Amino acid sequence: MGGVPTIWIGAAAAALFFAQVAVIRRLSGARGGGARVQFAAQWVAMAFGIFVTVVSVGAVVGPLYAVGAGVLMNLLLGGRMVQQTRRAFRVTKLLERVSGPNAEAALAALEHEVEGLRGGRGGEKSDYEHRAKWVLAIASNVARAGHTARALEWTTRIESGVLGLPAAAMHAQHEAAFRIATGDRGGARKAVARVPRPAIAPWEDALLALEALLDALDGDAQAAIDRAAQVLEATPNGLSRATWQMARAHGLAKLGAADDARDALRTMRSEGGDDLVRRVMAHDGPASRLAETILTEQGAYR
Repeated sequence: MGGVPTIWIGAAAAALFFAQVAVIRRLSGARGGGARVQFAAQWVAMAFGIFVTVVSVGAVVGPLYAVGAGVLMNLLLGGRMVQQTRRAFRVTKLLERVSGPNAEAALAALEHEVEGLRGGRGGEKSDYEHRAKWVLAIASNVARAGHTARALEWTTRIESGVLGLPAAAMHAQHEAAFRIATGDRGGARKAVARVPRPAIAPWEDALLALEALLDALDGDAQAAIDRAAQVLEATPNGLSRATWQMARAHGLAKLGAADDARDALRTMRSEGGDDLVRRVMAHDGPASRLAETILTEQGAYR
């Protein structure tokens, strides 16, 4: 068996790895979009690594060892995919329960997941940035369910100095948003201020929107309104649209334009539902009382 068979062994090992990705992707897709495994660049890089390793082993010690290397690498990397997918299933199921009667039990279980992701309680020790993004995703979903204080607690456990610039900006954006929702506007400003600016997209826009929201709450309301109006007109489908809308609503209410603020809140409600209006209520800002009246216009809170 010469060089050509070894190359084919490497190709077969890489193809087997892609087959594993496809199977797990299909399985996770059937169990819910939140747990779905995508064909990302990392999987392509891993498959190429398998191919190169298998061919290299075969060239040095022979095709039989190349087969063993291919099997071993598939087991190791496939095991990692299975572990990630199983965690995604667990987390997705727990997040579905944080708004129901068993919310405290679900939050306690998510606490265990967060600690494992941080490397505590027998959890993972490598790839800190990847695990930090998991924690931020969990915290974001928990905050949307009304448990913002818990989300902030988990977010502040992340060591921002260990993160690369994009992940650090993401972390600061999450922390600032949670601090605003819990009334800690000074802490929110500090979180935004620690990020080198301009941050990488889309986090720069998110941080700018949070700065405008903070200005609308306790700063230059007119400047916040002007910036929000400009951005909402230029990028009507931007990822930070809801935050810009909140800034505009609070700014208008602060300047006494109550009718315009109500219109802004109604638009926000029609686009994003009651949860966005409840977030405005939680800010304890100029438009918070108006937000409460918007929610009661058609009966009790939904």
